[in-house]
Amino acid sequence: MFQSLIKLWDKGLPMTKPKEKSLIQEALAAGKSAQSEELWSLVELLLERGSKVDPEWVSEGFPGAPADVRPFLIRRFLYPKWAEEKAIWIVDVEEMFPNRKPAIAAKADEEPPMLEQWMLDEEEKSLRMQKDFPGFALYRKTDRGVTEITVFRLDSPEPFPKLQWGDILEERGRVGRSFSIPSLWTRDVKEALEKRVKAHQQPPAPSPR
Repeated sequence: MFQSLIKLWDKGLPMTKPKEKSLIQEALAAGKSAQSEELWSLVELLLERGSKVDPEWVSEGFPGAPADVRPFLIRRFLYPKWAEEKAIWIVDVEEMFPNRKPAIAAKADEEPPMLEQWMLDEEEKSLRMQKDFPGFALYRKTDRGVTEITVFRLDSPEPFPKLQWGDILEERGRVGRSFSIPSLWTRDVKEALEKRVKAHQQPPAPSPR
């Protein structure tokens, strides 16, 4: 099936198929042994030629798709939808089923919270499992679609980006989880967050006369 799709590609034929399983799903199922970049290039081509995906397949977490292609699918089919909502999302693309509820939902006309303070507040509430990852990639809606804006480390001295509604924070560098530790953040990350919050709360030094 994968080779036949490549031949269709070479001939420049339209590649749409009005069946329950789209050509994209068939290509992903048939091309599991292919390199993820090669397979994703084919998916992009199929989309350009008008191939569609089953919304139910998307909502179920892309069953049958190779694991190394799943992050591409999440960014391509879910991020644009999430970026339209008045919310902030935190996503682990390595999970089989990414979290479908926003981490922060807007209330009335409030501004998005300061990320550092929110992260510490979450730890106090014990709402989440222990995470062990050093940073985020920020995805945001732009004129070019939802794109990666920046990557930042949680323990970096550099300022965090100011959040906007619709932002998607993609976890980067996760190396494992620990369910025995009640804390949400590692010690280094927590100390860095606390320093940031304290620095933000300190009044500016008076200007010399």
